[in-house]
Amino acid sequence: MLEICFTEFGLFLKTNDMLSNTHAKANGYIKFPFPGWTKGSSMKRAGFVLRNHVWGYLLGHAHLDHITGLILNSPEDFFTDTNQMISNTSKRLKPIVGTESTIHTLETSVFNDELWPNLVKKGDQYRYVTVDHGSVHQVNSLLELTTDNRHPNLYESWRDVTVKVLPLCHGTVNSTAYLFDASVNSDQVLYFSDTGPSVNDDLSKCSWEQRLNSVWSDESLKVDTLRGIFIEVSISNDTPESELYGHLRPTDLIKSLNSLKNLRSMDSMSHITIVIQHIIPSFDSGEDVVSTIQRQIADGADKYDIDAQFVYPEQGEFLCL
Repeated sequence: MLEICFTEFGLFLKTNDMLSNTHAKANGYIKFPFPGWTKGSSMKRAGFVLRNHVWGYLLGHAHLDHITGLILNSPEDFFTDTNQMISNTSKRLKPIVGTESTIHTLETSVFNDELWPNLVKKGDQYRYVTVDHGSVHQVNSLLELTTDNRHPNLYESWRDVTVKVLPLCHGTVNSTAYLFDASVNSDQVLYFSDTGPSVNDDLSKCSWEQRLNSVWSDESLKVDTLRGIFIEVSISNDTPESELYGHLRPTDLIKSLNSLKNLRSMDSMSHITIVIQHIIPSFDSGEDVVSTIQRQIADGADKYDIDAQFVYPEQGEFLCL
Protein backbone atom coordinates (compact mmCIF):
# COMPACT_ATOMS: atom_id res chain seq x y z
CA MET A 1 0.00 0.00 0.00
CA LEU A 2 1.21 3.48 -0.85
CA GLU A 3 1.55 5.41 2.39
CA ILE A 4 2.01 9.08 1.70
CA CYS A 5 2.72 11.26 4.71
CA PHE A 6 2.58 15.00 5.16
CA THR A 7 4.19 17.40 7.58
CA GLU A 8 5.75 20.85 7.36
CA PHE A 9 8.67 19.20 5.56
CA GLY A 10 6.32 18.24 2.71
CA LEU A 11 5.15 14.99 1.15
CA PHE A 12 7.12 11.79 1.56
CA LEU A 13 6.68 8.05 1.84
CA LYS A 14 6.59 6.45 5.24
CA THR A 15 9.33 3.80 5.17
CA ASN A 16 10.53 1.21 7.63
CA ASP A 17 13.82 3.05 7.90
CA MET A 18 12.01 6.06 9.34
CA LEU A 19 10.40 3.81 11.94
CA SER A 20 13.58 2.16 13.22
CA ASN A 21 15.17 5.02 15.10
CA THR A 22 17.79 4.30 17.74
CA HIS A 23 18.06 7.88 18.97
CA ALA A 24 14.89 9.94 19.34
CA LYS A 25 11.55 10.20 17.62
CA ALA A 26 10.50 13.25 15.65
CA ASN A 27 6.86 12.93 16.69
CA GLY A 28 4.27 10.34 17.69
CA TYR A 29 3.92 8.87 14.20
CA ILE A 30 7.31 8.83 12.54
CA LYS A 31 10.88 8.49 13.69
CA PHE A 32 13.92 10.00 12.04
CA PRO A 33 17.33 8.55 12.93
CA PHE A 34 18.57 11.64 14.72
CA PRO A 35 22.27 11.51 15.61
CA GLY A 36 23.24 12.23 19.20
CA TRP A 37 24.54 15.73 18.50
CA THR A 38 21.01 16.94 17.75
CA LYS A 39 19.60 15.96 21.16
CA GLY A 40 17.81 18.78 22.94
CA SER A 41 17.90 21.21 20.01
CA SER A 42 14.88 21.68 17.76
CA MET A 43 16.95 23.81 15.39
CA LYS A 44 19.63 21.13 14.99
CA ARG A 45 16.98 18.49 14.36
CA ALA A 46 15.15 20.65 11.84
CA GLY A 47 18.45 21.26 10.08
CA PHE A 48 19.30 17.55 10.08
CA VAL A 49 15.94 16.69 8.48
CA LEU A 50 16.30 19.48 5.90
CA ARG A 51 19.80 18.44 4.92
CA ASN A 52 19.37 14.68 4.95
CA HIS A 53 15.70 13.83 4.47
CA VAL A 54 14.46 16.48 2.03
CA TRP A 55 15.54 15.10 -1.34
CA GLY A 56 13.95 17.59 -3.70
CA TYR A 57 11.16 20.09 -4.35
CA LEU A 58 8.13 19.83 -6.64
CA LEU A 59 6.79 23.36 -7.08
CA GLY A 60 3.24 24.09 -8.23
CA HIS A 61 4.00 27.74 -8.97
CA ALA A 62 6.46 30.39 -7.83
CA HIS A 63 4.42 32.76 -5.67
CA LEU A 64 6.29 33.86 -2.56
CA ASP A 65 3.99 32.14 -0.07
CA HIS A 66 4.95 28.82 -1.68
CA ILE A 67 8.70 29.30 -2.10
CA THR A 68 9.72 31.52 0.84
CA GLY A 69 10.80 28.55 2.94
CA LEU A 70 12.97 27.25 0.11
CA ILE A 71 14.54 30.68 -0.37
CA LEU A 72 15.22 31.53 3.26
CA ASN A 73 16.56 28.07 4.10
CA SER A 74 18.62 27.75 0.92
CA PRO A 75 21.99 28.91 2.37
CA GLU A 76 21.82 25.96 4.79
CA ASP A 77 20.15 23.48 2.42
CA PHE A 78 22.81 20.97 1.38
CA PHE A 79 23.67 17.35 2.11
CA THR A 80 26.08 16.81 4.98
CA ASP A 81 25.76 13.23 6.22
CA THR A 82 27.10 11.55 3.09
CA ASN A 83 28.05 8.33 4.85
CA GLN A 84 24.42 7.75 5.75
CA MET A 85 22.61 9.11 2.72
CA ILE A 86 24.69 8.81 -0.46
CA SER A 87 27.88 7.32 -1.78
CA ASN A 88 31.00 9.19 -0.69
CA THR A 89 32.01 9.46 -4.33
CA SER A 90 28.70 11.08 -5.35
CA LYS A 91 27.90 14.76 -5.51
CA ARG A 92 24.15 15.07 -5.29
CA LEU A 93 22.28 18.29 -6.09
CA LYS A 94 18.73 18.71 -4.81
CA PRO A 95 16.31 19.00 -7.75
CA ILE A 96 13.90 21.92 -7.95
CA VAL A 97 11.10 20.61 -10.18
CA GLY A 98 8.55 22.79 -11.93
CA THR A 99 7.08 23.82 -15.26
CA GLU A 100 8.98 26.12 -17.60
CA SER A 101 7.18 29.24 -16.33
CA THR A 102 7.85 28.35 -12.69
CA ILE A 103 11.53 27.66 -13.29
CA HIS A 104 11.82 30.85 -15.37
CA THR A 105 10.49 32.90 -12.45
CA LEU A 106 12.99 31.33 -10.06
CA GLU A 107 15.86 31.93 -12.49
CA THR A 108 15.06 35.53 -13.34
CA SER A 109 13.34 36.87 -10.22
CA VAL A 110 14.59 34.87 -7.24
CA PHE A 111 17.97 33.13 -7.56
CA ASN A 112 19.38 35.96 -9.66
CA ASP A 113 22.10 37.51 -7.43
CA GLU A 114 19.84 40.53 -6.91
CA LEU A 115 16.86 39.40 -4.87
CA TRP A 116 18.84 36.40 -3.57
CA PRO A 117 22.22 34.77 -4.25
CA ASN A 118 22.17 32.46 -7.27
CA LEU A 119 22.75 29.23 -5.40
CA VAL A 120 21.69 27.21 -8.44
CA LYS A 121 24.39 28.74 -10.62
CA LYS A 122 26.90 28.18 -7.82
CA GLY A 123 26.53 24.51 -8.63
CA ASP A 124 26.83 22.59 -5.37
CA GLN A 125 23.29 22.67 -3.94
CA TYR A 126 20.48 22.68 -6.53
CA ARG A 127 19.64 21.82 -10.11
CA TYR A 128 16.54 22.84 -12.06
CA VAL A 129 14.33 20.14 -13.56
CA THR A 130 11.70 21.35 -16.04
CA VAL A 131 8.57 19.25 -16.53
CA ASP A 132 5.71 19.72 -18.96
CA HIS A 133 2.03 19.68 -18.19
CA GLY A 134 0.66 16.28 -19.13
CA SER A 135 3.98 14.50 -18.63
CA VAL A 136 4.45 11.45 -16.40
CA HIS A 137 7.65 10.74 -14.49
CA GLN A 138 9.09 8.13 -12.20
CA VAL A 139 9.60 9.84 -8.84
CA ASN A 140 12.98 8.17 -8.46
CA SER A 141 14.11 9.70 -11.75
CA LEU A 142 12.94 13.20 -10.81
CA LEU A 143 14.69 13.04 -7.45
CA GLU A 144 17.70 11.24 -8.94
CA LEU A 145 17.38 8.36 -6.50
CA THR A 146 19.26 5.22 -7.49
CA THR A 147 20.24 1.93 -5.91
CA ASP A 148 23.60 3.53 -5.12
CA ASN A 149 22.27 5.95 -2.50
CA ARG A 150 22.69 4.71 1.04
CA HIS A 151 19.23 5.31 2.42
CA PRO A 152 18.18 1.66 2.91
CA ASN A 153 14.55 1.79 1.79
CA LEU A 154 14.16 5.06 -0.06
CA TYR A 155 14.73 3.87 -3.62
CA GLU A 156 12.56 0.77 -3.18
CA SER A 157 9.77 2.79 -1.55
CA TRP A 158 9.47 5.10 -4.55
CA ARG A 159 10.40 2.49 -7.19
CA ASP A 160 6.89 1.98 -8.56
CA VAL A 161 5.55 5.48 -7.89
CA THR A 162 4.94 7.87 -10.78
CA VAL A 163 3.80 11.48 -10.79
CA LYS A 164 1.73 13.14 -13.51
CA VAL A 165 1.93 16.90 -14.03
CA LEU A 166 -1.47 18.53 -14.63
CA PRO A 167 -2.24 22.18 -15.52
CA LEU A 168 -4.27 24.58 -13.33
CA CYS A 169 -5.21 28.26 -13.50
CA HIS A 170 -4.18 30.65 -10.73
CA GLY A 171 -4.97 34.24 -11.63
CA THR A 172 -2.38 35.40 -14.15
CA VAL A 173 0.08 32.55 -13.61
CA ASN A 174 0.12 28.88 -14.55
CA SER A 175 -0.26 26.51 -11.66
CA THR A 176 0.15 22.75 -11.34
CA ALA A 177 -1.39 19.67 -9.77
CA TYR A 178 0.67 16.54 -9.14
CA LEU A 179 -0.96 13.10 -9.31
CA PHE A 180 1.08 10.45 -7.46
CA ASP A 181 0.35 6.87 -8.50
CA ALA A 182 1.68 3.65 -6.94
CA SER A 183 1.37 1.32 -9.90
CA VAL A 184 1.67 -1.86 -7.84
CA ASN A 185 -1.70 -1.38 -6.13
CA SER A 186 -2.96 1.74 -7.96
CA ASP A 187 -3.26 3.86 -4.80
CA GLN A 188 -3.18 7.53 -5.69
CA VAL A 189 -2.73 10.91 -4.03
CA LEU A 190 -3.56 14.19 -5.78
CA TYR A 191 -1.81 17.39 -4.74
CA PHE A 192 -3.11 20.75 -5.97
CA SER A 193 -1.19 23.98 -5.99
CA ASP A 194 -3.32 27.14 -5.89
CA THR A 195 -6.30 27.57 -8.17
CA GLY A 196 -9.65 29.37 -8.13
CA PRO A 197 -11.67 32.36 -9.32
CA SER A 198 -10.05 35.69 -10.13
CA VAL A 199 -11.30 38.87 -11.74
CA ASN A 200 -8.06 38.83 -13.74
CA ASP A 201 -8.88 35.50 -15.38
CA ASP A 202 -8.78 35.57 -19.16
CA LEU A 203 -11.26 32.78 -19.79
CA SER A 204 -10.16 32.57 -23.43
CA LYS A 205 -6.76 31.42 -22.16
CA CYS A 206 -7.53 29.63 -18.92
CA SER A 207 -10.67 28.74 -17.00
CA TRP A 208 -9.98 27.43 -13.50
CA GLU A 209 -13.21 25.42 -13.51
CA GLN A 210 -12.44 23.81 -16.86
CA ARG A 211 -8.94 22.97 -15.70
CA LEU A 212 -10.25 21.35 -12.52
CA ASN A 213 -12.81 19.39 -14.49
CA SER A 214 -10.00 18.26 -16.80
CA VAL A 215 -8.14 16.92 -13.77
CA TRP A 216 -11.26 15.09 -12.57
CA SER A 217 -11.72 13.63 -16.04
CA ASP A 218 -8.08 12.73 -16.65
CA GLU A 219 -7.67 9.12 -17.74
CA SER A 220 -4.84 8.61 -15.25
CA LEU A 221 -7.04 9.44 -12.25
CA LYS A 222 -8.46 6.27 -10.69
CA VAL A 223 -11.20 7.53 -8.39
CA ASP A 224 -11.80 4.13 -6.78
CA THR A 225 -8.25 4.05 -5.41
CA LEU A 226 -7.78 7.79 -4.87
CA ARG A 227 -6.67 7.98 -1.25
CA GLY A 228 -6.19 11.69 -0.73
CA ILE A 229 -6.62 15.16 -2.20
CA PHE A 230 -4.48 18.04 -0.94
CA ILE A 231 -6.18 21.27 -1.97
CA GLU A 232 -6.37 24.87 -0.84
CA VAL A 233 -9.36 26.73 0.54
CA SER A 234 -8.01 30.16 1.32
CA ILE A 235 -10.94 32.42 2.15
CA SER A 236 -14.53 32.16 3.42
CA ASN A 237 -17.65 32.32 1.27
CA ASP A 238 -18.39 35.97 2.02
CA THR A 239 -15.24 37.05 0.15
CA PRO A 240 -16.04 38.59 -3.27
CA GLU A 241 -14.25 37.32 -6.38
CA SER A 242 -12.44 40.65 -6.66
CA GLU A 243 -10.50 39.70 -3.52
CA LEU A 244 -9.80 36.03 -4.28
CA TYR A 245 -6.77 36.43 -6.59
CA GLY A 246 -7.15 32.91 -7.90
CA HIS A 247 -8.02 31.07 -4.69
CA LEU A 248 -10.88 28.81 -3.62
CA ARG A 249 -13.70 29.45 -1.17
CA PRO A 250 -15.62 26.58 0.48
CA THR A 251 -18.44 26.99 -2.05
CA ASP A 252 -15.98 26.74 -4.96
CA LEU A 253 -14.39 23.59 -3.54
CA ILE A 254 -17.71 21.88 -2.85
CA LYS A 255 -19.07 22.65 -6.32
CA SER A 256 -15.89 21.28 -7.89
CA LEU A 257 -16.03 18.12 -5.76
CA ASN A 258 -19.64 17.71 -6.85
CA SER A 259 -18.41 17.96 -10.45
CA LEU A 260 -15.90 15.19 -9.70
CA LYS A 261 -18.68 13.08 -8.24
CA ASN A 262 -20.92 13.59 -11.27
CA LEU A 263 -18.23 13.33 -13.95
CA ARG A 264 -17.00 10.01 -12.56
CA SER A 265 -20.44 8.69 -11.45
CA MET A 266 -19.30 8.21 -7.87
CA ASP A 267 -21.83 6.83 -5.39
CA SER A 268 -19.54 7.61 -2.48
CA MET A 269 -16.36 9.56 -1.73
CA SER A 270 -15.96 8.18 1.79
CA HIS A 271 -12.63 6.52 0.90
CA ILE A 272 -11.03 9.89 0.07
CA THR A 273 -9.36 12.13 2.64
CA ILE A 274 -9.41 15.78 1.58
CA VAL A 275 -6.66 17.81 3.25
CA ILE A 276 -7.57 21.51 3.37
CA GLN A 277 -4.54 23.79 3.09
CA HIS A 278 -3.60 27.43 2.60
CA ILE A 279 -6.23 29.01 4.88
CA ILE A 280 -5.30 32.70 4.99
CA PRO A 281 -5.42 34.22 8.51
CA SER A 282 -7.79 37.13 8.98
CA PHE A 283 -7.27 40.36 10.93
CA ASP A 284 -11.03 40.85 11.26
CA SER A 285 -12.89 40.33 14.51
CA GLY A 286 -15.51 37.64 14.85
CA GLU A 287 -15.38 33.91 14.26
CA ASP A 288 -11.97 32.40 13.59
CA VAL A 289 -11.51 31.98 9.83
CA VAL A 290 -10.57 28.30 10.19
CA SER A 291 -13.79 27.62 12.09
CA THR A 292 -15.78 29.54 9.49
CA ILE A 293 -14.28 27.57 6.60
CA GLN A 294 -14.81 24.27 8.42
CA ARG A 295 -18.46 25.12 9.02
CA GLN A 296 -19.03 26.29 5.45
CA ILE A 297 -17.38 23.19 3.97
CA ALA A 298 -19.45 20.94 6.25
CA ASP A 299 -22.67 22.74 5.22
CA GLY A 300 -21.77 22.46 1.54
CA ALA A 301 -20.84 18.80 1.85
CA ASP A 302 -24.21 18.06 3.46
CA LYS A 303 -26.04 19.98 0.73
CA TYR A 304 -24.35 18.08 -2.11
CA ASP A 305 -24.11 14.74 -0.25
CA ILE A 306 -20.31 14.66 -0.39
CA ASP A 307 -19.19 12.10 2.19
CA ALA A 308 -15.41 12.52 1.88
CA GLN A 309 -13.33 12.95 5.02
CA PHE A 310 -12.14 16.56 5.48
CA VAL A 311 -8.96 17.22 7.45
CA TYR A 312 -7.63 20.60 8.60
CA PRO A 313 -4.00 20.10 9.66
CA GLU A 314 -2.25 22.58 11.93
CA GLN A 315 1.33 23.67 11.40
CA GLY A 316 3.70 20.91 12.42
CA GLU A 317 1.00 18.26 12.52
CA PHE A 318 1.85 14.90 10.97
CA LEU A 319 -0.62 13.06 8.76
CA CYS A 320 -0.45 9.74 6.93
CA LEU A 321 -3.03 8.59 4.38
